[in-house]
Amino acid sequence: MESLEQTLMKWCRTLHHAVETDSWGQVIEAVEAYETLADTIRQSLRKLDVNKSQKATLEKTAKLLEQRAKSLSSVGSDRNAPTKEDMEDVVMVLRSLASNAPPVLPVSMAGDDVQQRKKSEVQMVEIDSEMEDIAAQVATDGKDTVERKPGASYLDIVVDRIGLKDASVYVNPTVVVSVHDKDGKMMGEKHETAVGKSVEALHVTFSSKVRLGVSLKEMEERGAAVFFEFVHYKLKKRKKSCRCWALLELDELKAGVVALELYQKPMDPKRKRINLFTVKDLYLHLRLQQITV
Repeated sequence: MESLEQTLMKWCRTLHHAVETDSWGQVIEAVEAYETLADTIRQSLRKLDVNKSQKATLEKTAKLLEQRAKSLSSVGSDRNAPTKEDMEDVVMVLRSLASNAPPVLPVSMAGDDVQQRKKSEVQMVEIDSEMEDIAAQVATDGKDTVERKPGASYLDIVVDRIGLKDASVYVNPTVVVSVHDKDGKMMGEKHETAVGKSVEALHVTFSSKVRLGVSLKEMEERGAAVFFEFVHYKLKKRKKSCRCWALLELDELKAGVVALELYQKPMDPKRKRINLFTVKDLYLHLRLQQITV
């Protein structure tokens, strides 16, 4: 018979695979994986030897999985629904349970006196009532946790909104942010915003913060630039697709608001095939801040 730790680690591996499937845009497979794991957790709770706190955490974990599955299956977008990044945090929650560390779930739960999440803010929910004060301290502006070297300068980017003539038609729109050097080689990891929402006729709004893990010095040494891909989910093809992209070069860096031109897909990291996406006055709007660690 499996121990509790073995069971939790098995669920971690299952969820990690589900999140990978989610990130690849394989929606049907991801939905099935999330729903199956949620059901498995609920069924197992009847047999597992867990304390009250662990049981509450696992029940809320199952609920998060179901909410993510529902969000992926829905045509409309719910900004309060768990994101792929939230699911990555849930993997860490399961691991913390296995190691007896205090678990912290990444998002507010529907039906549990949900408070509307503020723009670019992650509401952290502490399962153990004794840890509520700690939970209040760990709420952050951005979901990205990146390692930064002391003494180096980095770029924080708030992806505010993107202008599109057909802004309201996109399903689960996000912006993928990456850094590429002059030869087109990616530096560091990709970052993805929360799902955007069309609150204006010609704009999809994100108000999502991205913290780059590549220092400005490293970018300068390799002639790098920051790339932004506007991606959305295509129901017929059942996959994510890039609609257009934008480019922020180092000589354009300045603190404050920046508006970038939009270019036709595919995104070219070597910056050789750049063609305007539209002649209309529609742009990707950002807010930039240079941070020295």
